[in-house]
Amino acid sequence: MKVKLLADNEKIELLKAVGSNNRQESLAAQEILAAFVGPIIADVLQQAAISELVYTTHTYNFDQVPSIPLDLFDGVGENYMRVWSQSIAGGLPSNLVHGLTDFRFTTYRLDSAISFLKRYARDARLDVVAKAMERMSQELLLKMEHNAWAPVLMALAQSVDPVSGENHLIQSTSAGLFQLDDLNRLWTKVFRLHDSWSGGTPDSLLGRRGLTDVLISPEILEDIRAFAYNPMNTRGVPNSDESTAVALPDEARMRFFNQSGVPELFGVGIHTLHELGVGRAYNALFDSFYTPVGPQPVFNVATQDLVVGVDLSVDAFVRAVATEPTSDIDVDSPQNYSTVQTLVDDQFVARQEKIGWYTKLEEGRVVLDHKALVGVFV
Repeated sequence: MKVKLLADNEKIELLKAVGSNNRQESLAAQEILAAFVGPIIADVLQQAAISELVYTTHTYNFDQVPSIPLDLFDGVGENYMRVWSQSIAGGLPSNLVHGLTDFRFTTYRLDSAISFLKRYARDARLDVVAKAMERMSQELLLKMEHNAWAPVLMALAQSVDPVSGENHLIQSTSAGLFQLDDLNRLWTKVFRLHDSWSGGTPDSLLGRRGLTDVLISPEILEDIRAFAYNPMNTRGVPNSDESTAVALPDEARMRFFNQSGVPELFGVGIHTLHELGVGRAYNALFDSFYTPVGPQPVFNVATQDLVVGVDLSVDAFVRAVATEPTSDIDVDSPQNYSTVQTLVDDQFVARQEKIGWYTKLEEGRVVLDHKALVGVFV
C-alpha cells in the first residue's frame, strides 16, 4: 500500500509545529496530526484488507458491549448455531454452540507504533510522515488479516454435516491438480450441505446460491489458466487410456486464454491469496486446526494445497469494530468518530529529540454459519 501526503502550507506549518522545541506547542500539533492520521489509516485498511471480501462490518460505540441477535441470521430452523470466535488477538478460535439469543462479541485490541527524529518534522518532511503512516497501516493490516482468517479456517476445519456426518472437504480428482471436475464436485457438496431439517429439499434453495467465491493460491490459478490448453475430461473416450483426450469447448478455452486474471469460473468468483499454497501461512494455520476422523480426507501441508469456497450470499462472517472519537473536540459530531485511533506516544523525553504516535483499533470476528464454507485438498 502507498500513502502520499500532498504538500500545502497548512500541512507544512503543522509539521513544523510538531518539531518545535516548545513542548506545549509540539504536543498540541502532534494531537492535531494524530486526529488527522487515524481516519486515513482506517480508509487504507478498508481498501487493502482482503478479508473485507468475506466479512460484513458492524460498528459499535467504544463504551458498549457489541452483540448480534442470532435469530436474525439463522434461516435453517435448527434453533441453535455454531459460532467460531477468538477471545484474544492471535488466540485459538473456539467453537460455541449457542441458542438463538444475543451473542456477545469478545473483542481484542490491535495496535502499532512508530517514531522518528524531530528534525524531520522541523524540515517539513511529509514523505517521512507518509512512510510512518504506511508502516503503521501495514502492521495493523498484517494483524487484522491473520485474526480475520483464523476463525474462517477453524470453522472449515471442524465443520461437520449433521445429516451425513461428513465434513465440508473433498480431495481433488487428480493429486496436485485443480480441474473443472473438482469445482463440479464442490457444487454437489454444497447442495448436500443445504438439505432442509428433514433431509429434503429446502424451501430457500432458489434464494440461496451456496457457493459464490473461491479463495485460491497462485499455483491453483496457474492450473485454472491451463484450462486454455489442457484436456479436462475424467472419463475414458473410448477407454481409460484416452481419458485425457478431450479439451474444453473452443469458446470456453479462449475465455481463459484471453483473461489471464480469470475473474469467474462456473459462475464462481476467483480470488487469489498469496498466503495460501503448499507450506504457506494459511495452509499451515488450517493444518493446525484440522484432524481428520474416519473417512474424512487427509491433508498434508507439505504436499497439498487448499482451495476455500465461501458463500457470500448470506451474512455468515461478521466483524464488529469499535468507533471512538479521534479528538476531544466536538465529540458529538459523527465526523469525529473513526474505527482507528491514532494517539501521541508520550514515552519520549526532550533529550531523545524524538516524537511518535501509536495507532489502535478494537475489533472482533465471528463465523456464524459453517455451511457457508467448503474446501478442496489439491
